Formats: sequence, structure tokens, C-alpha cells
Amino acid sequence: MSNIPAMTTIEALGSIPDFVHKALGERALSRCLEKACLPPSTEDCRREFVPEIAIDKFIDTAAKISGDGLLGIQLSKFLSVREYGLWGQYILSAPTLRMAIERAIATIVMHANVDALYLVEERGIARFGYCFGERKSHTYANVAISAAGVVLSIPRHYLGASWTPKYLALDIEKPQPDSEISDAFGCPVIFNHHCIEIGFDCALLNAANETSDGASIITKPDLWREYQGGPPKNYLEILTSELRLRLGSVNLSIDKVAMALGTSTRTMQRRLDAEGVSFRELLQEIKMRRACEMLSEGVATVTETTYALGYSSPSHFSRAFKSRMGVSPNRYHQRDV
Repeated sequence: MSNIPAMTTIEALGSIPDFVHKALGERALSRCLEKACLPPSTEDCRREFVPEIAIDKFIDTAAKISGDGLLGIQLSKFLSVREYGLWGQYILSAPTLRMAIERAIATIVMHANVDALYLVEERGIARFGYCFGERKSHTYANVAISAAGVVLSIPRHYLGASWTPKYLALDIEKPQPDSEISDAFGCPVIFNHHCIEIGFDCALLNAANETSDGASIITKPDLWREYQGGPPKNYLEILTSELRLRLGSVNLSIDKVAMALGTSTRTMQRRLDAEGVSFRELLQEIKMRRACEMLSEGVATVTETTYALGYSSPSHFSRAFKSRMGVSPNRYHQRDV
């Protein structure tokens, strides 16, 4: 996995976009989305997979706009794995805290392709840790602090919202001063750790779920269907996912997509050459597949399909479609509706 970008679902942003919108305004939210190379709205694509660097850039931009170098502290107070769609619901519906953590460890591959979770028990202390795939980024600090809130949300679901661990470890440099972080989390904080980690008494792993009424039963196959097998597995799948997410962009270029993936245009070109496909060919193939889906289902007119796929005009789209499919989009649409 080290040769491909770390990917996660847009769900990983949780309610951060809402927070930015309410606290900093519409223009600030638009700026954060632009800097992160994310669509203008993330509501309709929360199950799509994006580079984790996008999460990093979004939070870093929000911190700079707000002037709060430790914005992650504010974010950590309300973030929860519950916001992570069906995956979060699956974790928090487990009968005990131990089973919730085990579920998270076993199924994080549905949520992200590089991230990892672990649980180690020794000398009566349970160490629950989370490793973020893009943790080497120079703007990672606020991501780590906010992610600590998500990690804590799992035991707090079973132990109460005010519960605090024996310690919190963060994989970032120690800020000066650091008391604001320890005060916010209500426990000692260790810095320069290998990942984000909390420690607590092993006996607490047996804490029962007092909030589940059993009305909604979620299984691993449910997750598999929801996330369509999980994140992209190789570079071509990652690039395909990125292009599908940005189909509505006019003049979608290899430079823009390379920037979104946190790589250079030259590196992306080399990888495409290794796959035996050009950027233009891949983009055209994805556009045509989506066009056929939209026209076959009768959910959009030819004009609506044109602009949904980023074409400058219906005539431009029609020429491209006929060249690829051998029939005009109007005739294709009429045949299937």
C-alpha cells in the first residue's frame, strides 16, 4: 500500500464542514473545499473515497482562516465515529466496548486503505491506537488532535461522555505551551508517539452498550455492500475514483488531479504509462460510462448529462458520445427510456 495514496471516505470529515460554515462562513467553507480539491458540496458523495491529504488540507485551511493554530481542539470536542456512516453505526452497535474496538480493527479496511487500528493489553492497561495514513504531512497536527476525539468517542459511547483515559498519546511534536491540549482532554498527553493512542484499565473493555435497542442490526456484508468492497485497491482504481468525483468540472486536467492526490504531474504520467493508458483515454472512458448510466436510467436529459459530465456544450458532448458509442446520445436515450 505504500506506493499508492492513502485514501478514506469523505465521511471522515464528519461534521467539520458544518462547523466551518457556521463558525467561519460560506466563503471560508468554499475556500477550505477548494484548497482540499474537494467538490463544492460533499453531502451527495459522502461514501466516495478521497485522498487523506484532502482531509489534512481542509482542516489546515480552516485553522489558518480562523487564526487558531490548535483548531483541532475545538473539532475534537464534537467529532465522533458515529458520523462515519454505516461503519460508525456498526462499531457503536457492538454489545461491549471490547467488541466495538474489535469491530473497528477488523473493518477499518472498509473506511480507509492505509489507516490501522490496534488493541494491546498488558499489565492491566488496554492501549487502543490509531495510525492515520497521511500522518507524515507537515500540516498534520490539527488532524491528529481532532482524530483523538474520534478515537475517544468509541469508549465514551460505553463509559459516558465525560470519561477520560489514563493518558492520550499523539504522533506530533510537542507544541509550546502544551497545557491547552492536556486541559482539553482532561488527562496527561504524551507527544512524539508512533501514533494516536489512549490507555485505560482493561476491565473497562467489558463495559456493556446501554444505548443499543437492537432495532438496527448491521453486519459485515452490509458494510461490504455499502462501501462497495472498500477503498480503491490500486493506483488505477484510485485515479478512476478521483475522476468520477470530479466529472462535473470543466477542463478537468491531469495537473488538477495530480494536485488533488498530492503528487506531481510527471509522477502521475509515469504511473499511467505503466498502466498502458493515457489520462485523456481514461477520463473519456469514465465519462462515457457515466453518460450511458444516466441516459439508460432516464434520470437526465442529454443537456443535463452534458453539464453533469463537464462538457462545454451539448454539441461537444454529442460528438464525443457518437464517436465512442456509434450512436447519438438522443437516440441512445430514446432507446432506453
